[in-house]
Amino acid sequence: GTIISVEDLFYNVSTRRKALKSPSDEYQRIMEVVVRYAVNNPHCSLNCKKVESGTSDVHTPKNSTSVRNIGLLFGQAVARELIPISRDQMQNDQLAYKVDGLVSSANYNSKKSVFILFINGRLIDCSALKKSLEVAYDEYLPKHTHPFVYLSLFIKPDRLDVNVHPTKKEVHFLNETEIIADIHELVAQQLVGQNASRTFAVQTFSGANPGIP
Repeated sequence: GTIISVEDLFYNVSTRRKALKSPSDEYQRIMEVVVRYAVNNPHCSLNCKKVESGTSDVHTPKNSTSVRNIGLLFGQAVARELIPISRDQMQNDQLAYKVDGLVSSANYNSKKSVFILFINGRLIDCSALKKSLEVAYDEYLPKHTHPFVYLSLFIKPDRLDVNVHPTKKEVHFLNETEIIADIHELVAQQLVGQNASRTFAVQTFSGANPGIP
């Protein structure tokens, strides 16, 4: 397998070193990236640990599945509520993209937003797409809670602009508004289909006064 070790980062660039946060904060960022790549690459076994540690903080088995890795890394509560989504629009001259992914059903919500997006195998941020999908869940989830979203998109490289962020963290793509609207519609359709099977927790109170209506 491949082992990546990071030591003495920016040892000769003092300005960049000063911009780093504490070792624990930087390590947490590294783990977040590894976790997301583990979800998108379930066929690979990924491990992440500190050099001096004998145990891994992130470990996924090889030949796994995205659902299984999400369960291992984010908990079974979300893994049980995942809905697979897929749409191939490569033959559509305007959209020309395809997407596969897993999104949480209306039965799941979290105070922490988890939005995992890969485009052509690269981890990317897209605030417009994230906001659009949050809107799709608005009528199903309590206020100030969020869904779990994992999407993997393929877009032809000649329709991508990767030079919009210094770290290539964000990209723009041709017909971005239309593609986002198409993905929004896809997720919204799945939520409508799942809404009929929603489950609700009911709390009962013992010792209540039967004379009170």
